[in-house]
Amino acid sequence: MNEEFPKRPKHDEIEEKWRKKWKENEVFSYNPDSDKEVYSIDTPPPTVSGALHMGHAASYLQTEFIARYKRMNGYEVFYPMGFDDNGLPTERYVERKHGIEAHKTDKDKFIELCLKAAEEERKNYREVWERLNK
Repeated sequence: MNEEFPKRPKHDEIEEKWRKKWKENEVFSYNPDSDKEVYSIDTPPPTVSGALHMGHAASYLQTEFIARYKRMNGYEVFYPMGFDDNGLPTERYVERKHGIEAHKTDKDKFIELCLKAAEEERKNYREVWERLNK
């Protein structure tokens, strides 16, 4: 058996190895001072609603494929990742998560819950997107 290509590869270990290497080498970073021609991808940010699904993944993976292709062809790719956490979907998520209604909850308390949920979900979303896209 070839040790370099085991019969049953350990996918989690392989993925983590390459994610670490890509991060160390800043493979996916954007350098605004680069001499390369810039290729910019503008996409709407995923909404913090507590439920990522295959539709999210499919749409972002399509643009990620384009970003990778452009990088391989010498472009400086600007592909920012942001999160939309300032709207009704976040409020609805907080209501569902805590079993409350915004209009029956102290305003300051509700805002605090929304901010906390947004922070937690941004962290979760970033982890998922990095695993999908990098």
